[in-house]
Amino acid sequence: MTQEAAASTVAPRRSPWTRLLGRFSKYSALSLITVPVALTLLLFAVKLFPHVNAGLLNMLVGTVLTPPSFMLYRAVVWKGGSGRSVWRELFSFWQTVMLGAISSSIVIGVADALLDANGIMIIVASLLGQGIIFLLRFVWLDKVAFAKRALSPEPVAPGSLPCLQG
Repeated sequence: MTQEAAASTVAPRRSPWTRLLGRFSKYSALSLITVPVALTLLLFAVKLFPHVNAGLLNMLVGTVLTPPSFMLYRAVVWKGGSGRSVWRELFSFWQTVMLGAISSSIVIGVADALLDANGIMIIVASLLGQGIIFLLRFVWLDKVAFAKRALSPEPVAPGSLPCLQG
């Protein structure tokens, strides 16, 4: 194969915006898996513990689902992570899960306390609370938790720069 033919088979490099949109699409698609799983566990917990506020149970469900969700998002959306410690990534991911869980727990807790929320009301309240955080969570995960670490420049020895040589 000639160099011209080989060069023509190489896919053009995608723009940063295209790559960002691709990650956001995967992030959104995975939410179609993780959110129903979380809501199913929450509804199960509400039935199992009817005298515990649904907002508190939501926090528990968020904590229990953090490790498997982290592994799923890390593998599919941010392949290979940031190159930093997996524990640091997990902690940052857990923080965003808790922010979403706190937000939805507040809305769920209020709905439960004021309206004696049933299954449908709990789902609507949870989606409202999580929806508030959804975009902010993606930005944090993409730009902080899973951002690729920039390579450090090589140290420059004094006197090795031509402008500093006399």
